[in-house]
Amino acid sequence: MKYQYTKVEKVVIWAIFSVFLVAMLNYSFQIYSGEIPFPEECSGRGHWICDFGNLIFAQNGYAGVAMFHLALTVLVFVIVYVFTAEENKAVPEINQNQTIKMQRVATKPQTINDVLVEGEEPTDEFLEGFSALRNAEPLSDDELAKQALSYKKSES
Repeated sequence: MKYQYTKVEKVVIWAIFSVFLVAMLNYSFQIYSGEIPFPEECSGRGHWICDFGNLIFAQNGYAGVAMFHLALTVLVFVIVYVFTAEENKAVPEINQNQTIKMQRVATKPQTINDVLVEGEEPTDEFLEGFSALRNAEPLSDDELAKQALSYKKSES
């Protein structure tokens, strides 16, 4: 189950990210314009990013390093978006019987085909109707003929 961020938390996350985004974009433009000297002296923690930036500079110059930093910015943007997106909200678990009952309420009454062929659990309404049919008196041939004719007319 994923954590659901409140609106305030999302605003704070996006505000912090926006400051980071502006700083990274500014840094990328400063690199591209040559205001920040390259290659850099790499030391300390995270020096592998610096080494990678120097490698890109050796191959592609200032434009390559600027694009590398822009790509890092886009990567962080995607990560922040994925963790705060609305689609990640937890959806309550619903079992199959609850789903079928909700569909029944919204659509049509359950039929014998639904129970026998589709494998649905018979609802109370279906069982009551089925027992009423079993206990009903048999129809005469005339009554069956009338029902068949009215069914054909309603189908047309």
